[in-house]
Amino acid sequence: MSWIAFGLVAAIFISSLHKILPRGRQLHLHRLREHARKLGFVVERQQGSARDAALEGCVGYRVALEKCPMEEEFSYRRTEAGWERRFGLHNQPHLAGLLTGLPANVSGLDRSSFSLTVYWVEPEDPQALDRLFVALQPLHRLPVG
Repeated sequence: MSWIAFGLVAAIFISSLHKILPRGRQLHLHRLREHARKLGFVVERQQGSARDAALEGCVGYRVALEKCPMEEEFSYRRTEAGWERRFGLHNQPHLAGLLTGLPANVSGLDRSSFSLTVYWVEPEDPQALDRLFVALQPLHRLPVG
């Protein structure tokens, strides 16, 4: 009789454990975000659309950069017509190439003094994160001296 009770408790424990373990999309996002942390990104779990309707369904990935002057800060959003500048200098030739090289699921970029936040719909393909990281390399500045 004690074996039946033990088996019943073990079955309840295993079924409860099965419910709380990540599966499918959750497991994929966990792995993607862990890889992002290894690349230096901080994942902002809040949805970007809370502040900007153009970022509907996006999650922010923030990466630290060397401090830039205020006049080099910028904000861009992807629209159906292409990239739209929200603020920042008009003629930044290095940004034109950078914006065209970003994965299609990137919807926005915000550069502040010490960081860059990329708003995107997290991809199914984990290699998209590596492509994003490589595309952002022109914004990383080498330390002087």
